[in-house]
Amino acid sequence: MFIPESPVLKITHLIKKNGSKSGIFNVFTRSAVFNSGRAALSYGLKCLDISRVWVPAYICQSVLAPFNNLGIEVQFYDVDERLRPVLDILPREKDALLLVHFFGMCQEAREIKQYCREKGIYLIEDCAHIIPDVYGDTIAGTYGDIAFFSFRKQLPVPDGGMLVINNPGISFINQNSNIGHFPIKKMVIQAAEKVAFITGINIYPYKDRLRGVVGSTNSVFMAGEDRVDNGISPVTTRILSNIDIRRSINNKRKSFLDLGQLLKGKGPIKPFGDITPGSVPQLYPVLIEDNRDIICKSLRLHGIGASHWPGDEYVRGIDFNKFPGAKMWMEKNLLLPVNESLGIKHLRDISSRVVRLTYTGKE
Repeated sequence: MFIPESPVLKITHLIKKNGSKSGIFNVFTRSAVFNSGRAALSYGLKCLDISRVWVPAYICQSVLAPFNNLGIEVQFYDVDERLRPVLDILPREKDALLLVHFFGMCQEAREIKQYCREKGIYLIEDCAHIIPDVYGDTIAGTYGDIAFFSFRKQLPVPDGGMLVINNPGISFINQNSNIGHFPIKKMVIQAAEKVAFITGINIYPYKDRLRGVVGSTNSVFMAGEDRVDNGISPVTTRILSNIDIRRSINNKRKSFLDLGQLLKGKGPIKPFGDITPGSVPQLYPVLIEDNRDIICKSLRLHGIGASHWPGDEYVRGIDFNKFPGAKMWMEKNLLLPVNESLGIKHLRDISSRVVRLTYTGKE
């Protein structure tokens, strides 16, 4: 059995068609594409005049690299059990707040935007886990002074990020006209996952071994592979033009709600609950009281693309006792696949094995 974390690439995604189905590039007035979300963030920070940023203590180390590289001081705030910001901070002039739409769950961005206006600070929307619902009334990425996306987290593409500038007072010149290189390594991985999905061969043990060889996403950024002058690859542009984004979003939401119903009331598992307007689920987050790491490893050994975030890329040096919400999510989160490639049978397989492992701690 092989149930992928991310949607698998279809042959039809690679066949060039007229026009664009996705609409992702059309919803924002001022935007630019880059090789990655981190590169987009790095370029966007150069457009802001900030000296300090507030980020959730529940965060991935690689997100901080662009701030560190520019000498921007980083301070932390906590999150609650629904991953909403706990804003007991003391901002000052030239501060910014990073709002993260964790796992595709759209935050109450209007309220946070108003809070930032009252405090006189910038709002940066971290949309790396989400894509814009271009057909809805609530669209992630339209509330921050700047926002950035990472397409590969939600879509079957090997690369691609986007910077959005919403604040008309921010000067922005898109100087990135370069075409990205062909991402052969990532395309090979996508092809392997496609074959595994069709044949049911579990390749997670091999992927997990490779992860130790490749290294963290932070090391990739520091090595310069996510430079701001690297654009989006032509293969990603083609795939994006052929994806039916409305169908993709609707299928993700249906899978999320279906899995939530399957997990509801199942003992020590705490499902996330309903989705908020504008949400486009990347994964289904649950909180596991005990044996989270053992359960996650067992699921992957049985071909289910479970994970926990940020894994080994948590930020060292944070006193998590000061951030109880972040500590809870760090220690108890388990993320389950809900991408549009999955059907109800896959979701039942996920649910039954998670429930069994949660009750027993073993098969």
